[in-house]
Amino acid sequence: MVAWTTVPSPVTSEMLNEFFDSVPKGVLRWAIVVEDRYAGNIELRLKPDDAAHFGYNTAPWARGRGVMTRAVKLVTDYAFSLGAKTLRISVLPGNIASRHVAEMNEYVFVGKHNGHVHYHRHAE
Repeated sequence: MVAWTTVPSPVTSEMLNEFFDSVPKGVLRWAIVVEDRYAGNIELRLKPDDAAHFGYNTAPWARGRGVMTRAVKLVTDYAFSLGAKTLRISVLPGNIASRHVAEMNEYVFVGKHNGHVHYHRHAE
């Protein structure tokens, strides 16, 4: 997680509490908990242009279980129910796990820009 995000290592309970208590306006944030243990988070950044941007991360010990793939599906459905027309995910090129999560949720690769790989999904 540290390689692809700005998440500090190690993460303390105090850091997590501050992170989840200080959610900026226009952002929805959920903790991912597996076996009563913090396993990552997912964030939806709502935009005024009927678009939304995703951010997510999963702790190494919780990967490979389909947890984040399922979480992205649930938040994708929720974002569309809120009226979002386009959802966007941007990841670093080498972050194969995050790219896989996007692709498993029917996000379409749209190109590379500013050092990131971009995926979009449009409301049906």
